[in-house]
Amino acid sequence: PMPTPPLPAPLPAGARLVRPRPRYEERQWAGVLALCLELPQGVFANIVEFMPAPRVWQYCTMRLKERAELCAPQAVADAFVIMDEVLTDLEVFAGRDQRMLLKRLVECPQLHAQISAERGLPLEMVRELATWADLQSLAARLTEEELPISQALAKKTIAVAARLVAWHKNFSRPPFLAAAVDGPRG
Repeated sequence: PMPTPPLPAPLPAGARLVRPRPRYEERQWAGVLALCLELPQGVFANIVEFMPAPRVWQYCTMRLKERAELCAPQAVADAFVIMDEVLTDLEVFAGRDQRMLLKRLVECPQLHAQISAERGLPLEMVRELATWADLQSLAARLTEEELPISQALAKKTIAVAARLVAWHKNFSRPPFLAAAVDGPRG
């Protein structure tokens, strides 16, 4: 059985960032799922509600490059969903509504340095993401006819999402695994 991590201390009043939870390796979830299959159905259904969705962002960004040629507006919308999911996984903002997070970045410029320091996201990337908030907002509010999106713009948006996903993949890799894959640092 996996040890239960200690509960974090309560957040101070007015805190905006969510404290990060302990990170687990992706390979651990398959074992947890196998154990859950032996539980009664009601208990299993309750556990599934709390399991994180699989991280398939890298695969999705590759597929979006093809989709950009077929339907650029949908590719842009999907790229923004991926960016929101990565920021949600980093627990940047609290609350149930984890959409339009680039807009929330723009609304809280004082948090950029804090996000960089506490979450490890490079400050340049935080600022770059904030510059895409306008397009995210317009794409969510307007129809394809009202907001024509070119393939070139779609590819730029997908490239930003791909860079965020690539950073997250390296960020969330456990240190011992990173050393085994990348070699010792120093």
